[in-house]
Amino acid sequence: MAQLIWALGAMAAERVFYGENTTGVGGDVQSATARAAWMVGACGMAPEQIEVNGGSNGRTTKKTLDERREKISKRFELIGTQIMNRTGDGGPLGHDPLSGVLNDRDKRSLAAQLLGHAYVTAHALIAQNKAAVEKIADALIERRELFGDELVEILESAKLKAPKLDFTKEATWPVL
Repeated sequence: MAQLIWALGAMAAERVFYGENTTGVGGDVQSATARAAWMVGACGMAPEQIEVNGGSNGRTTKKTLDERREKISKRFELIGTQIMNRTGDGGPLGHDPLSGVLNDRDKRSLAAQLLGHAYVTAHALIAQNKAAVEKIADALIERRELFGDELVEILESAKLKAPKLDFTKEATWPVL
């Protein structure tokens, strides 16, 4: 999952900073799509169950929590499908196993959920740390290259913070 978040980071950063995406993220999208398909098809992975809270009244039923999880999963799938670089031919028994995953409705759904979840996480991370990301970019522009300890020092000095994500809140969901 971390590799998917990393792969979609540039796409999320373009959205956070410029409100749009360029063709420059095409290779990242293709790589992330292939990785998600590989995770589902070759490794038998699926998205983790989303934790949702029960609300303040304490009367939330298992059915209500399941419905919330399903709604969140569908939103991840929608975002992932918008991101996904779909292959043309192949079918489930084709020579390309990734194409087989992407051409199978259920497996494609799982891969899209993984992509959607990764993108939402990357977007939230960059949005919350926008000033720090700019600081890192300025250092890279100034120095042109960063190596080893230099890179670690700049990343540590930026004091990046992991966002708290509540997928039941509309503000968590970025627009593509």
